Amino acid sequence: MSTVETEGRQRAVAPFQIKDELVTSNIAGTLMLKLCGFVEDQQARIVDISEDHLKLKIGYTLFERFWHGLSGHGPLEVTLDIRDGAGEGLADWQRSQARHARVCVCVRPAGGAWGQKRFESCANAVLHRLRLYLMSA
Repeated sequence: MSTVETEGRQRAVAPFQIKDELVTSNIAGTLMLKLCGFVEDQQARIVDISEDHLKLKIGYTLFERFWHGLSGHGPLEVTLDIRDGAGEGLADWQRSQARHARVCVCVRPAGGAWGQKRFESCANAVLHRLRLYLMSA
């Protein structure tokens, strides 16, 4: 597995798999509201969900795009594992006020024929949009 630096961050990249970890605020449970907005706007389908895990399918197969007259990229599987950040890496005086969550993201193809460059381009675009929704650096 190699690493790729994008936007000043290092990501783990396996063939047709990109992993990243985002840190975001989670004041009064706002993380779930942010994720609901992401799912709605990306027209993602929820494949699996639990309290600290979310698996989404974003994009459509070639047949779905043809049949429904849709545009866009092939299907991607986005897995989000959510952990309480609890102020890790913060000074003691900051830790008491910290309300953070760590979101481990894994993006993989969910079907179709993907080229490495096309996959990385689509996966990085999805990660960028997710980062914007979560307001994460």
